[in-house]
Amino acid sequence: MLRLNKNIICQFCGSGASVRKHGKSKSGMQRFWCSSCSKTFQNDYIYTSWEHQVKTMMMDFLSQGLSTDEISRKSGWPVRRVNKIILSLELDKA
Repeated sequence: MLRLNKNIICQFCGSGASVRKHGKSKSGMQRFWCSSCSKTFQNDYIYTSWEHQVKTMMMDFLSQGLSTDEISRKSGWPVRRVNKIILSLELDKA
């Protein structure tokens, strides 16, 4: 039986209705699979080196004056993820 996680949102397509558990990563973190876009992801990471790269890329997009929709199209991330990263940047400034 397919069990869906109602609290988890796919970071690729933004769907929350079609996400289910998909095993664990090598580091033991829970992985998820989205049946809408057929991609796997995890919400938490032990290694956060990707975070710096994403924030640097986002600051570059914002300095170009791009809207969240334009950033979403260029990066391939859903608008919800773009907004989450922007919020994270604003919290870092405070």
